[in-house]
Amino acid sequence: MTTDIHTALGLLARTAPDADLHGFEDQVLGAIRARRQQAAAGRMALGLVSVAALMGMGGAIVPAEQAHAAPGAPFGAPHALAPSSLLLGNAK
Repeated sequence: MTTDIHTALGLLARTAPDADLHGFEDQVLGAIRARRQQAAAGRMALGLVSVAALMGMGGAIVPAEQAHAAPGAPFGAPHALAPSSLLLGNAK
């Protein structure tokens, strides 16, 4: 079976476009735009998660200054009969 390409293209040129194709280009371009926006949002979320993970790892790796508690009782000197003194055997 042989087909003359010029005859086929001539027939195609003489036919009217199908009514179903009205607005098809806008739909395709809209779908492409929506997928690009979804991909950009996914990349943004991945970037933020990566930054948060790196900050967490950095905070765990970098040593902080040691905390020093203030010695002594908060309400003055401990009493000789305080339970902590009696348990340690420091009662006088």
